[in-house]
Amino acid sequence: MSSSQGPAPFADPLWYSRGQSIYYNDSHLRLRDEVRHYVQTHILPDCHQWEEDGSIPAEAIKKFAEAGFMAASLFPMPVEHLRGARLPGGIKPSEWNEFHDLVFMDEIARCGYLGVVFGLACGNIIGAPPIIRFGTDAQKKKYLPGILQGDIRFCLAVTEPDAGSDVAGLTTAAVLKGDKYIVNGAKKWITNAVWADYCTAAVRTGGPGQSGISVLIIPLNLPGVTRRRLYNSGVSASGSTFIEFDDVEVPVENLLGQENQGFRVIMSSG
Repeated sequence: MSSSQGPAPFADPLWYSRGQSIYYNDSHLRLRDEVRHYVQTHILPDCHQWEEDGSIPAEAIKKFAEAGFMAASLFPMPVEHLRGARLPGGIKPSEWNEFHDLVFMDEIARCGYLGVVFGLACGNIIGAPPIIRFGTDAQKKKYLPGILQGDIRFCLAVTEPDAGSDVAGLTTAAVLKGDKYIVNGAKKWITNAVWADYCTAAVRTGGPGQSGISVLIIPLNLPGVTRRRLYNSGVSASGSTFIEFDDVEVPVENLLGQENQGFRVIMSSG
């Protein structure tokens, strides 16, 4: 009997273990190999402890970004703000497609801890696309390079204690006074918010329903912002958070898109 062992059953998708997908080329396989090696070297040895601790060290987030993984996590990829940074697998931004996204997420998920997957980049994944799609040039230049380099972190603040994730039903209010919006309200179950520097927040600036929604970029270190950690079974490292806004003054230039046109901005983040 041969002592050699075959691959573990179902350890890989069938398009790896029984042949190559017709949609994959050499760049997809290079990406798979690099991300798999990174996960095995820099994530798997520590992911259990990160989940137990309920947090991922800042230096691990920085390393993740420096490897090009934060850029690979964002959709759409903000190509013009990569500043020559290398993408994993040595893939050119012009060559990156949806199947690279699939390979990337498949391999990151091999760590087996959803909380760790969320903790590494989820806040940026859902908080940055509204800036990429609707931000002014000044907003993109201010925030996107820091996100890509792992120096700042975003989260998406939509869900509320009473409205849930019903965007059109939210009640957190932002009243324009001079050159600032005064924000009052609360957000709940906000992924990564406990560590985030900013939130992309859906607020009500107009009447009821979706036509009264706007989006503000709110620095989470402003006076009047308080954050309380929420713990969820199985995803401790995701950093779920309850945020309260008490007369928080947000500069008017932090409006993302047009006032009362924020519903489509938020819906673009999925």
